[in-house]
Amino acid sequence: MTLSGKFIVFVLCAFVGCMAGLLCARRICEKENYYKELSKFCSHFKSCVAFRNDEIANVINGFPCRSTLLKSQLYAKANATNECDQGFLNTEEYSVVSDFLYNLGRFDEQTQIEDVMRNKEIFEDNYKSLKEKNAVKRPMYIKLGLLFGALVGVLTM
Repeated sequence: MTLSGKFIVFVLCAFVGCMAGLLCARRICEKENYYKELSKFCSHFKSCVAFRNDEIANVINGFPCRSTLLKSQLYAKANATNECDQGFLNTEEYSVVSDFLYNLGRFDEQTQIEDVMRNKEIFEDNYKSLKEKNAVKRPMYIKLGLLFGALVGVLTM
């Protein structure tokens, strides 16, 4: 193999490694975005219930959600199926979220708003801690992917 061919293989391996690192970095951001959306939903829910007295299904259907997992969980709640997808949540996180969704619409207005705001604080704390962790992990995954790809490129020469 010529020198230019070896260089192309090296660059290609480094590129693939970098893309793998970007994919991992993107994956860890999903949970961060999930909690951000869940916190926004709590605010949306409070405003709809407190000011307009909307039905639960109308509140859920009126929320523009970008998180696929949260969208499927809210859809399950709106259709009265208590089967929520766990997705990337661990057992403890899933338990908190499924209890939150299960209790929507089960209490009087004031108790419901208090419960939603209490859960919102939990979701915001999770979001903030994940944001801090991910600020360190994201660049690390990209660098490790690039280094691993470069190592593979060197070994193939």
